[in-house]
Amino acid sequence: MAEVTVGENSFAVDKVKAYREAQRIRNPLEADWREVSRLGLPRHYSGWTIQNGPQTAAGTGAARQSRIATYDSTLMRALPMYAAVLERILTPGTQIYHTLQAQDDRAKQSRAVTLGLEKLNAALFKYRYEFAAGFSNAQAETYVSGGAYGNAGKLITWREPNRQMKRRGGLLYRNIPFRNLFWDIDDDEQIYNRFRRIDWTAQQAVLALGDKCPKPIAEDAKKTSGADANKTYEFFHCICPSQDYDESALDYRRHPFGSYYIYVAVPTVVQEASGYSSCPLVISRSATEGGMPYGYGEAQTVLSTVGLLNAQKKTWIRSGQLALNPPLLTRDDGVMNGTVDQTPGAANPGGVDAQGRKMVQAMDVGNVTMAEKLIAMEQDDVKAVLFGKIFEVLKDQPQMTATQVLDIAAREAGQLAPTMGRYQAEDLGPTVEREISLLAEHGQLAKLELPSELSDLEYAPIYTSYLAKSQHSESVSGFMRITEMAMNVAKQTGDNRPVRRLNFDLALPEIAAQQGVPSRWVKSDEEMAASDAEAAQRQKTEDMISVAPAAASVGKAMMDKNGGQTTQLPS
Repeated sequence: MAEVTVGENSFAVDKVKAYREAQRIRNPLEADWREVSRLGLPRHYSGWTIQNGPQTAAGTGAARQSRIATYDSTLMRALPMYAAVLERILTPGTQIYHTLQAQDDRAKQSRAVTLGLEKLNAALFKYRYEFAAGFSNAQAETYVSGGAYGNAGKLITWREPNRQMKRRGGLLYRNIPFRNLFWDIDDDEQIYNRFRRIDWTAQQAVLALGDKCPKPIAEDAKKTSGADANKTYEFFHCICPSQDYDESALDYRRHPFGSYYIYVAVPTVVQEASGYSSCPLVISRSATEGGMPYGYGEAQTVLSTVGLLNAQKKTWIRSGQLALNPPLLTRDDGVMNGTVDQTPGAANPGGVDAQGRKMVQAMDVGNVTMAEKLIAMEQDDVKAVLFGKIFEVLKDQPQMTATQVLDIAAREAGQLAPTMGRYQAEDLGPTVEREISLLAEHGQLAKLELPSELSDLEYAPIYTSYLAKSQHSESVSGFMRITEMAMNVAKQTGDNRPVRRLNFDLALPEIAAQQGVPSRWVKSDEEMAASDAEAAQRQKTEDMISVAPAAASVGKAMMDKNGGQTTQLPS
């Protein structure tokens, strides 16, 4: 395939067509996403309603209007809670939530490979959680976007060193707003083209592209006032399998992923083509349907409930106002002229008749308490879908055994398993792959002095977060129960065979791996053999010491019997 060059060419035309097609496919779905944004993420709303124009700040314009028109904030509060729940159970910052494991069964038995992968895993967490990397912020925004829209994009690049600030280079994470992302899928329903829309002003385009900036835009950049000064121009960054991949090439073509910046209005490649050794734009999706490139978010499943909540809350607010300051009913007898002074302490002549009956009564405004119950029910539905109540199961029962905790965790994991599987497959897995690729590309892996066995070894992350461990909690709790049962039987019968039937040598290392226990804390087979041999030798020495007094007594008795002559004891 011909090399991609800067300028107007057929490659740019083809990519613009693919970009427009990805927009066309997404367009019917955007109504839901705009509504979710309006009701749950108003700070995003301006971005959904404005294109190719100056962006409106979160506190002004459409964003402000959407907040004013929203009466119930349940979804606004539930989405951050959803992100917090996923952060706690998938990527908790205070826990090593994944390890690396060799794919080859023989390599899994190698102590050197296991310890080398642990060292590499520790390096990943070190670089990932550097304060300048921005992982926690990007990941939280990824979770919020996933819960709201069912789709999220995270860009992982290399941060150049800053000598002025005395900072070394490292990983850099940035969440890309979903409204600016488009993609298509191949015949295997895997994401193929990734498009990131970029709306640059003329000045921004010149700054980013230099002499590659299209001439009409460069001319507009010279204008410092008027409508054209804030006008934006549509570009996109396309990341896709390299169009001219050549494994033996010495330039960007050796990379499997290509990077192309293209101007849309006049299809033009505006930056030298470059490449990536791994895909830098990690796209994660929630529930998907066959043949559809985009996901479906949890917030969308309760969109009708959220709309109903807003209508109910609006009516409830009006009812509350009426209950506190109700309309007054007066007799049409001309005595009070239909007016009532409601100022505190005011006197209203004619308010009662000669018999003391009230001539003015408050109008019945309905049952406000019933409305409160209905609203609370709808709010609970929204919270449940977005996992807002996931930890309440343990709140009222703090005194539980480890087995009970594992049983409850296994039950709760059933609700979260689909979400966990998606994020592991489309977010965490590709993130680890990208991180390792960047560390290798920038010479950081060489500094770790990893064992040579890892150079051509295939390995994958094994997840050890709270939720991931809950997947194994059923088998772990089952083993704990059967162990307890076997020990009780052995105690009652004096027969130790039920306990000896359990293979602790096999079960304990696997349980330790599933629970995220570092391999160096568990003895290897070789270390166990050496430990067993040492214990056997120690026991033999202790046995010899324990029988020594008896042997000496027997020897003395035999000497006395033989008239003081020494008799050789049998060995």
